[in-house]
Amino acid sequence: MATPKLGTISLEEANTYIQTFITDYFATNRFPIKSVSIDAAPLRNYLNDNPEVSNVKIVLGERVNTDESKEITMILVGYDANGDYVLAGENQVLDQSAPCPSNCPLGKAGNDLIS
Repeated sequence: MATPKLGTISLEEANTYIQTFITDYFATNRFPIKSVSIDAAPLRNYLNDNPEVSNVKIVLGERVNTDESKEITMILVGYDANGDYVLAGENQVLDQSAPCPSNCPLGKAGNDLIS
């Protein structure tokens, strides 16, 4: 498998990726969400409290809400240069995600494409 390129990409390239995903997956009901928003404060605090974190792994999961509805979530967990997980607090990981279209942000951030 080829090593993915990491870092920044152009706005045009990002919007191409997004539009392709929406067309190929969301619009065909192959994947039920278009995006996930994450509260920056817990992530920022976690990274500030754990400077040994060199990468953050994002893992898909399904959360059952108190009303028994289900939604896709993304679990975030950092790991260090040795590939060892760095947990938050006492054996915890971050799960502060809000899937769209059920929980889309307001303003321009609620649009499918980035402008």
